[in-house]
Amino acid sequence: MFRIMRVKDPLRDHDMKMKICPECIKYTLKDLCPLCNARTVNPHPPKFSLEDKYGKYRRLIKKERELL
Repeated sequence: MFRIMRVKDPLRDHDMKMKICPECIKYTLKDLCPLCNARTVNPHPPKFSLEDKYGKYRRLIKKERELL
């Protein structure tokens, strides 16, 4: 019923995170999209925290992007 997946290299297991290609909107586990060779990004939002350490920097970047 269930198959056990074996990782070839256990030290690389932390790299097995889902990513998305912003060009063709396809999900993959690779750093480059296998269809269009674009760089993939993490589709998950950052963790929510009431003590937002980097909120100031995110708002600055957002403000700069709106000016461009």
